[in-house]
Amino acid sequence: MNYTRFIFIIFILSFLIPINSYSQSCGKIFDQEIRRDLPSSFNWCEAVSCPPVKNQGAWGPSAIFTCTDVFEIVILINDSITTDISEEYLYSCVCDSGESCYFTTIFEYFARIFGYFKTDGVVYDEDYPAYCSCSDTCPYNEQIQDYDSIEYNTEIIKQIIYNYGPVASAVYAGEFYYYTGGIFTNDSPSEPNHAVVITGWNDADSCWIIRNHWGTDWGENGYMRIRYDVSSIGKEAAFIDYKGIINNISTPFTERSIKLYPNPNNGDFTLEFTTPVKEALIRIFNSNGQIVKIEKLTGLSGDVITNVGIIGCSYGLYNVQVIAGDLIMNKNFVVE
Repeated sequence: MNYTRFIFIIFILSFLIPINSYSQSCGKIFDQEIRRDLPSSFNWCEAVSCPPVKNQGAWGPSAIFTCTDVFEIVILINDSITTDISEEYLYSCVCDSGESCYFTTIFEYFARIFGYFKTDGVVYDEDYPAYCSCSDTCPYNEQIQDYDSIEYNTEIIKQIIYNYGPVASAVYAGEFYYYTGGIFTNDSPSEPNHAVVITGWNDADSCWIIRNHWGTDWGENGYMRIRYDVSSIGKEAAFIDYKGIINNISTPFTERSIKLYPNPNNGDFTLEFTTPVKEALIRIFNSNGQIVKIEKLTGLSGDVITNVGIIGCSYGLYNVQVIAGDLIMNKNFVVE
């Protein structure tokens, strides 16, 4: 199936709607443009019971621990299972014991490890090195759809955390060793030399909540509150897309609040809301989980959006996700 030949059309027949289009033909679409209503404070490790904080000791690059930590938490958020990804495998096999992972920036480390999560998947700590080696075929498990860098911007980083889960970030950690608690405010012009996970934020204190990998004896049980923009926190940040935007922290639509018809259809359908909405973001996925259309509608003044769809798509099962404010609805439909 050649999605590059898809023609995506949306007609609004019942009223004139200004459209800001973010449509793309089957290439990966990162929804950094999506703006959801954010709470003044949020922490993924309060929303879910995060895995225990690890202690890297003197072993391995911090970026490797940061990447595994990010993915383990995102898997927990999406799948409700706890995993233990092997940092030793990533260092010894993917990075050739460090020989192929000499980079000038920490983001390059993120790209190397996240890139492997995308192409191959993860190897569990229980499998390596007990049951396989670098020369063997280790069992691969979860894979990500993709990864991307994040603009060095506090509000954008918050949106990405809220939409996709904790993010990996570079930071300058020259004085971290002395941190025992409170809000870290010591700024430094030095370039980043460490990698951490940003799990949330608190606007009242103007701080990020970060998770380190120096054990629970460090900081606040392994965590730190650090003032926005100090010591390069948020610089060279990256996030992963595992299963799209996370919707389990939002109030979902009920079947009574939105309808999709006809279903099955020819790729053209109508969305009907029980109450008017001012704007909505529509994302359509194919059966492989790839986004085949994304459309942002603003200036809405009614409760019906007609002729929404993916005219020209091949027959099969699709999923439409509608985001209106902080509400999310997912519904399958069939093109026949």
